[in-house]
Amino acid sequence: ACSQRLIEEITVVNPIIIVTLGAIAMTAVCKEWSTMEHDRQKISQTTTGHPCVNTYHFTYGIHSGNIEECRRMMVEDFGLAIKYARRKKNKKERLLGII
Repeated sequence: ACSQRLIEEITVVNPIIIVTLGAIAMTAVCKEWSTMEHDRQKISQTTTGHPCVNTYHFTYGIHSGNIEECRRMMVEDFGLAIKYARRKKNKKERLLGII
């Protein structure tokens, strides 16, 4: 029930990119189980066809005892999402003749 509502919201909002925090969130939008080690620093695709970057949930750093390493990886992953979004935005503006 919750996942159906989430899919509906993603469809309505139509984001440029989605960032999931943790494997459970990744599974909810991508519908396939994988490990964070395998899916970090990649652009995945959600069941709605939207691009998605997967990163660790911040509590992973607390539970693993390695907060700084978790923070570094999250910053890298959010950086990838930002770069992707900027490229898409710039491409769209060029197509529309805004730039």
